Amino acid sequence: TVSRCGMVYTEPRSLGVDVLLHSWLESLPPSIGAAMRATLQHHFDLYVPGTLYFLRRYLAEPVPTVDNQLVRSMFNILDTFFEPFVEREDRDPPTAERVAALASDLPALFMFSMVWSVCASVNEEGRKRLDAFLRTEMSSLGFSQPFPDAGYVYDYCWSAPLGADEGAARSWTPWMETVEPYEYPAKAEFAELIIPTKDSVRYKFLARRLILNHSYVLMSGPTGTGKTVNIQQMLSSEMPEKWTPISLTFSAQTSANQTQDLIDGKMDKRQRGKFGPPVGTYFVLFVDDLNM
Repeated sequence: TVSRCGMVYTEPRSLGVDVLLHSWLESLPPSIGAAMRATLQHHFDLYVPGTLYFLRRYLAEPVPTVDNQLVRSMFNILDTFFEPFVEREDRDPPTAERVAALASDLPALFMFSMVWSVCASVNEEGRKRLDAFLRTEMSSLGFSQPFPDAGYVYDYCWSAPLGADEGAARSWTPWMETVEPYEYPAKAEFAELIIPTKDSVRYKFLARRLILNHSYVLMSGPTGTGKTVNIQQMLSSEMPEKWTPISLTFSAQTSANQTQDLIDGKMDKRQRGKFGPPVGTYFVLFVDDLNM
């Protein structure tokens, strides 16, 4: 259909995902050269269409998705790794060594991003089947940086050892080895203890990277699995100082006007008709229980 504004609307299935890839490749910073773009295109063609077909044909999703959004989510995660290579006035251009290190890490970063987007929307049984499917595909296609044999592909992060220098070599690292060992606070009450687990570490890692890169995040899951607690902990103590959280608790009685008034009340007036957070800072809107 064509709207009065001249926009053409198509079904996501009719649009396909290749156009998203080509558009995204054109938006990458200049330091991501033709060779790296070709590597991304090659891995996309090898792994994404087959994985999407396997997902739609054999697996179930607790929250339904469309292929276009899963692919867009993969690009959002990859963008968090490419952001340091975007040229800005307040920092030096990336060095040739850093670009070369990114090029060597590119296959693993692509696979990590695909695991936590295209492969992340299924249930527990679906993850087991996708793990077996991906390992078979990587083995048959000669993937250069395969996951370790132990556990699932969801159990690893492409990361340097904890405490290593920025230029240290990266490898597939279990999630619990990417954070400091938990130390029990002697004076804390039992109800105040938040013990990090593999799930909380990896979901906070992904949410933090996406938020700091100005991407929207939706966390879904059954009641009582710690979504609110973990997000509140991340926003209150694990974000840079210039990021200020605003919590919005939705209920059946919450109206659009109440939501707008609450947000407007936190803003500073910049100029006539223009409002925003204090200069040099960002607001993060945390909506608790979007179902309401």
